[in-house]
Amino acid sequence: MHLQALRYLVAVAEEGHFGRAAARMHVSQPSVSQAVARLEQQFGVQLLDRTAGRVVATAAGERVLEEVRVTLRHLDQAHAAARPNHRVRIGCAPFGSMWMTAHLLTPFRDAHPEAEVEVVDLDVPAQARALLAGEIDLALGEPLAPHQLLRATVVREDPCAVWMSTDHALSKLSAVPLSALAGVPLADGDPAIYPTYGLWVRTTLRAAGVTPAFAPSSRDTPAAISRILDGSMVSLSCDMVPEGAIPGLAVRPVREPIHWSWFATMRDDATIETALDFTTWARGRALR
Repeated sequence: MHLQALRYLVAVAEEGHFGRAAARMHVSQPSVSQAVARLEQQFGVQLLDRTAGRVVATAAGERVLEEVRVTLRHLDQAHAAARPNHRVRIGCAPFGSMWMTAHLLTPFRDAHPEAEVEVVDLDVPAQARALLAGEIDLALGEPLAPHQLLRATVVREDPCAVWMSTDHALSKLSAVPLSALAGVPLADGDPAIYPTYGLWVRTTLRAAGVTPAFAPSSRDTPAAISRILDGSMVSLSCDMVPEGAIPGLAVRPVREPIHWSWFATMRDDATIETALDFTTWARGRALR
């Protein structure tokens, strides 16, 4: 019985889909399917129900998964205790958080040449699952859904801006008042994909007397950027992308003094020193 197969089992149960689990684990779908099938043979019971539209754990599978999660967590803690760990795996959502992570990585590596940093592209719900499963050490970006085993620290605040097509009417403004977003389709409002971001946008706009209108959300970042560039929607985000960095994209500051907070989230029992160092360093750098 291979430990990696146990990690595949956890990923499939949490994703509810073999393909998404394979993408999360950066392996092929047949590798995951075969590994789980071997586990079921070794345990002598069916662990997953594949007959519904979504793959779910059977009653026996739930019992096995409970023990497997404990085993994997203890194993990760044992590895961390056995030797200094200068490797940190950072999960962040496509584009926005990736941009900010890249902005921080070079100076962090200069300050910590011994650190090995791996960036993993994950949507927000997957970040929480990966943290709890020990697959990443740190999630960087918007705050995750509250969980008793996770703790979050604000590491940076950026002034807000509106991202839009250079052909959009609002791009003619030097600064966009929130009232101008009334009736304008906004990106990333689906709470299943962007749980805290969507709530923040709703709260921010309603405080300004605006009822937000959201365009259909997508997990596909290139497709979402394309819809911003073709004028189908705009995004209320942070003012962190240099003008001209993306052809066809205009970034205009919001007139009101509002900010977007970036969070570093870790397990409450985190022992990865480099993840702790990164959080402390990023927060100190932002506060200079």
